[in-house]
Amino acid sequence: MWPPKRILHPTDFSKHASYAFDLAEGLARQTGAELFLLHVMPTPMAVYGDAMVEPASAVDKEAIVKQLHELKPKAPGVTIHYLTAEGDAAPTIVAAAKERQADLIVVGSHGRRGLRRILLGSVAEQVLRSSPCPVLTTTMPVTEGETEAS
Repeated sequence: MWPPKRILHPTDFSKHASYAFDLAEGLARQTGAELFLLHVMPTPMAVYGDAMVEPASAVDKEAIVKQLHELKPKAPGVTIHYLTAEGDAAPTIVAAAKERQADLIVVGSHGRRGLRRILLGSVAEQVLRSSPCPVLTTTMPVTEGETEAS
């Protein structure tokens, strides 16, 4: 399993995911692994009375794909595959890892704690609990003057 041959990096395009992308890209470059970038779009749902109906996607999929393809390695020699999917983030990430036979998932975490974590949940934690492979979670370093809420 080590060095990894396939690394999956799920991204939500946040600064935390960007930091994790740099780490995933560096690991892929050092180990010669393929890097799979995945963005999971939530399945849009509309509620009409007691029924839930799946309307046409309100998310501009073309814009998401374009934004995903803007993530490029900083150095040559890294093979990147771009993936998009719809669904609940954590189970979709785990399914993609299984499907691609990933050896490692590198995911950014917002580092929420306490009540914020209970209320908002943690995709990284859910992935960690059900992943078929090791998961490397990372948070951005906090610099002087910043707070956790930044």
